[in-house]
Amino acid sequence: MVKKILSLILATVMTASCCAFAEEAVLDGTVTEVQGDVMLISEGAEETPVAQAPVADKAKVVFDVSAPDADGFFTVDITLYNATYKGIVSTITYNPEVVAPVNKDTKEVTTDLLEALSCPIIAKDLETGEEIADWQSFKGSKAANGVLALFSITNTQLAPNSVVSDKFQALADENGLEVIRITMKKLSDAPVEFKLQSSDLVYGGMMVVNSYGMQSCAVDFNYPDGKTDSSDVTGVKDVITSDSTANLDMVTRKQLRAENVIFLQANNYGTVGNGTLKWVDKDNKEVKPYIKDDRTMIPLRYIAEELKCKVEYVAETQEIIIENGRTKLVFQIGSTTYTNDGLKKTMDVAPEIVQDRTFVPLRAVAEALNCDVQWLAGQRMVIVSPANYPWNAENDVEKQLMSEIMLMLTLRDYAYASAQ
Repeated sequence: MVKKILSLILATVMTASCCAFAEEAVLDGTVTEVQGDVMLISEGAEETPVAQAPVADKAKVVFDVSAPDADGFFTVDITLYNATYKGIVSTITYNPEVVAPVNKDTKEVTTDLLEALSCPIIAKDLETGEEIADWQSFKGSKAANGVLALFSITNTQLAPNSVVSDKFQALADENGLEVIRITMKKLSDAPVEFKLQSSDLVYGGMMVVNSYGMQSCAVDFNYPDGKTDSSDVTGVKDVITSDSTANLDMVTRKQLRAENVIFLQANNYGTVGNGTLKWVDKDNKEVKPYIKDDRTMIPLRYIAEELKCKVEYVAETQEIIIENGRTKLVFQIGSTTYTNDGLKKTMDVAPEIVQDRTFVPLRAVAEALNCDVQWLAGQRMVIVSPANYPWNAENDVEKQLMSEIMLMLTLRDYAYASAQ
C-alpha cells in the first residue's frame, strides 16, 4: 500500500515565465500578429508561468474617454489600479469612420500611433529631483484598419524611483496610476465605442505584465455619457483544466491535477505537495499548521520552499523577505502590514515565532505569490493551487484525488520511506 501511495510522487513542471513585447506589429483589422524580435520580461532561469494576480489584489485597468471639445478632439486616459507592472499590451478595436488617432501636438490625423501616445504624468527622481518624462516606452504601438495595438514598457534606463520599484516595475495602488493617454478626434456624430480584441499575442485583448508574468485584470471603458463597458481578462489561453483533460485516463488526470498543488491539514505534521508525501518540518514533527483568528498559520520555510522562493530573515528588524525572482514580499514579526513589490498591504494576522519557527498566515503569502487558496472545513484542509487552475471540490478528478490525499496524510510517518 505504501509503495502505491509513494508512487504518486510527481515531478514539478517548471517552465520559464516570459512575456513578449513586439518591436513590429502587423495589423490586418482583426488580428494582431507579431514579427521580428521580442523582449523577455521574466526574471530568473526557472519560473512557473503565472496568469493571474492574487484574488484580493486583482489589477484593474480603466479607459476614461473624455467628451470631445468644440473641434472634436478628446483623449482616452488609461489608469491602472492594484498593479505592479512592467508594461501593458493591449489590442483595441474602434470604428475608423467615427474616430481617428491624432498627433498629440499638431492635432493632425495620423496613422502613427506613437504620435498620439503620451504619458499623463512626469515622474521625478527622488534623489536628484530630476523630472523624467519618458520613463515609459511605447515602441511598437500601431494603429491601422480600426485596431489600436498598444505596447508600453517601463524604461529600465530611465526608470525613476518615484514610481518604479527596484525591479523596474511601476507601482499602481488603490488610488490609481495614469500611465497612457491617447489623443483622438471624433469624425462623425456616431457614438464613440472601443472594444478589446483578442489576438494571438494578446488573449482577451489586454495584458498587464509584471516581473512574474501576467496579471488578470478587470477592464472598464468609461464614456462621457455615463456608459461603462466592463469585462474581466485572465490572459489565459491554454490552461490545463478538468475539461482539457477529459479524454485522458483517470490516473493521468489525477497526476496532472496534483501538479503544483499543496495540501495541508490543521494540526497535522504531514503534507502533500506535487503528489509527494512529506512533513511540514522535515526535522520536527511537532511543527504543524494551526488556526489563529480563522487564519491558517504555516511555517515560512515550508511554504517558501514549496513555492520555490528564497527566504531571508533580518534579525535586526525582524523582517522576513520572500523572493522568487518574480515577486518580493517583506513581512515583519508582529506586524499585520507587509509590502508586495513595494506596495503596502495589510493582513488579518501577523507573523509570529512558535516552536522556534517563523509562522506566517498562509493565505496572505500564497495569494501574494499568485496562488488560489481554499479551505475545506470538513477535512480541516487548506489547498493551495495555481490561480489559473483553482481546486474544484465538485469535480470527479478532485474527489478521487482527495480520497487518496487523505489516505496519504494518515500515513505521514512513511513520508521519507523512499529515501531510506
